[in-house]
Amino acid sequence: MPRTSPRISSKKRSNSSSTGGSDQENSNSISTNMWSSKKKRSAAANSSNNNSSSGTTTTTSNGLNLAAIEKMFAEFADDDDPQTASMDGICKLGEKLGMDATEDIRILVLLWKMNVKDKPSQMSQSEWISGCTSLQVDSWDKLRALLPSLDTGFLDSSDFKLFFKFCFVFSRQGTHKSLDKDLVVALLKLILLNPNATPSGSGDGTTTTVNKTTATATHKKGLHPQRVTTHRVEIFTTFLEQTPYTHISLDQWTSFLDFCLEIDDDLSNYDESTSAWPVILDEYVEYMEDQMKQQPPPQQQQQQQKQPSS
Repeated sequence: MPRTSPRISSKKRSNSSSTGGSDQENSNSISTNMWSSKKKRSAAANSSNNNSSSGTTTTTSNGLNLAAIEKMFAEFADDDDPQTASMDGICKLGEKLGMDATEDIRILVLLWKMNVKDKPSQMSQSEWISGCTSLQVDSWDKLRALLPSLDTGFLDSSDFKLFFKFCFVFSRQGTHKSLDKDLVVALLKLILLNPNATPSGSGDGTTTTVNKTTATATHKKGLHPQRVTTHRVEIFTTFLEQTPYTHISLDQWTSFLDFCLEIDDDLSNYDESTSAWPVILDEYVEYMEDQMKQQPPPQQQQQQQKQPSS
C-alpha cells in the first residue's frame, strides 16, 4: 500500500527518534527480539554452575531457601555469564514455567513484578533473588502457582500504565531509546489484545465505557475489562505499518495508551485546536477519519443498526 508522508506541525510535541534509521537502530528489528521470533536455545545451564555465594547464606530474612532460589536461576542463566539471564535465558525461564515467553504476556508481568530494570532485555541474579523474595517463592512449584495471578486483567489502571511503560523500556536493545515499529506492533498486540482479559461492553471489544453492571461482574471475576478496543489496536497497527515511521519513542508509546483511554473510538471528544498529542497521533486521527468515512467503527455501526428506519 502507498506510504504517506508525515505532516509537520510546530505546535506539536517532538517526534524525535521516530523516523529514519541513521542511528543504526535497525539492529533492533523484530527478528532479533524474543517477542517476535523464536531462536534456537541451548540446554538449560547445569545446576553445577551455581555461584559460590550459594553456600554462605541458606535462608532469606523471611525464611525462604536462598540456595534453592539461586539454583533456580542457574537453570536458565547464560552459560557464559551465570550472573545474567539474557533473552535466551528468559525464554528458558518461560519453558520452566510451561509457557512460551515469545507469546505469553505473563512472562512480562512476572519480570515487571520482580522489578527487573537494571538493563534492557535481561535479568540479573540479584534481581531474581529480590523478585523471588518479594513474591515469596523459592521453588518452581510455588512460582507456577502464581501464574493465574499474572494476567494483566488483575492490574488496576495505574499499575497497568506502569506495566505498559515497562514493556517498552525492557524491550529496548542496549542504549537505544526507541523501538523498531515492527516490534511495537507485535508488543501492542501482545499486551492489548490479551485473550485472557475481560472484554468491555458487548464482548467484541467495540466499546470503552463500562457500566456499573459490567464493572460489578468484572470485579467478581477479579479482572479489569479490556482497556483498549480491538478495533482501535487494529487500526493503529495498520496505520503504523503504512507510515514512513521506522521507530517509536517512549513518549509516543505511552501517549498512544493515554489517547485510547481519553479519546472515544468515534473521535467525538477529540479537538485538534487544543490537541497536545505527539504529531504521530494527529496523523493517526486523520487516518482514522479517512477509515471512518469508508466504514464506521463497530460501536457506531451498532448504533446505526438500532435506529428505526424511516
